[in-house]
Amino acid sequence: MTNWLSITVLGFGALVACFAVGLNMKLGHGWGTNTIRTLSIVLIVTAILFLVTLGLSSEIVANAFALLGTIAGFILGKTDQGSTKV
Repeated sequence: MTNWLSITVLGFGALVACFAVGLNMKLGHGWGTNTIRTLSIVLIVTAILFLVTLGLSSEIVANAFALLGTIAGFILGKTDQGSTKV
């Protein structure tokens, strides 16, 4: 049962990622920073949910949360040099 739930989470994450990229492309953003950030966050959340549903030990999942949280913070905290807003 756990395997089917994990596969379902991965399928749903892929569906949401395709929807997010398609929506950004339709809005005319192209492969800009907003599209990459949106895709990265969707993939990170999908990875976290996949690890939880996989049934790994809490120590492994905690380490993965820390690593994925660090990556998400870097992606969301990184700003462009030319886009300083006042």
